Amino acid sequence: MTPTIIPDVLESSASAIAEKVNLIQGFSDRFHIDIIDGLYADNLTIMPEAIKDINFNKLNLDLHLLTEEPIDYVASCATLKDAAGIRVIGQIEHMGSQIDFVTTTHSFRLVAGLALDLYTPLEALTKSVLDQVESILLMSVKAGYASQTFNALVLDKIHQLRGLGFQKDLIIDGGLNPDTVRLARAAGATSFAVNSFLWSHKDVKQAFEELHRAATSPAPTTD
Repeated sequence: MTPTIIPDVLESSASAIAEKVNLIQGFSDRFHIDIIDGLYADNLTIMPEAIKDINFNKLNLDLHLLTEEPIDYVASCATLKDAAGIRVIGQIEHMGSQIDFVTTTHSFRLVAGLALDLYTPLEALTKSVLDQVESILLMSVKAGYASQTFNALVLDKIHQLRGLGFQKDLIIDGGLNPDTVRLARAAGATSFAVNSFLWSHKDVKQAFEELHRAATSPAPTTD
């Protein structure tokens, strides 16, 4: 599986998201939007219905639901226009049924992912769901805020999840830069949702290329 760098935004306005969509045109084909309801975390971002008129220029979209009962937001995620594909990723901490979330997401012909916060153990995953879900996202910081420091605790979780036989896309989110991307890639991660390092760089394309090189070049062992 080819490693993927995914530009990640945590924004409260459609105009800010549209601006960043334009910034990545030509070098990224996937875009990750955090949807935070103010209940899951003490932070509030834009909701899916507020971004339905953005021209995503055929990007593949990740909609990361950091909400109470993520299943309630799936229908509105399906209304977005101009996307090549939509993957809906729900945090499991306030999810009534992981199976129902995945089944409902698939019923809208969307790709389903499940996400675990930094201190949520892998044992919290419903075992049977690993065969049905397309992606697992592991937070490498406490979910809900940008500009945090990567926590190496996630590296053991990556190893453990691969040890369970999960061979699909494994996304890492939080505190990522070229050095931490290398570590996560060496542990077995395949996708990397990057916020602060990318958008704080004076040249977003150059930052993306640095991250891509880190994800695709030989990496140090984490053993």
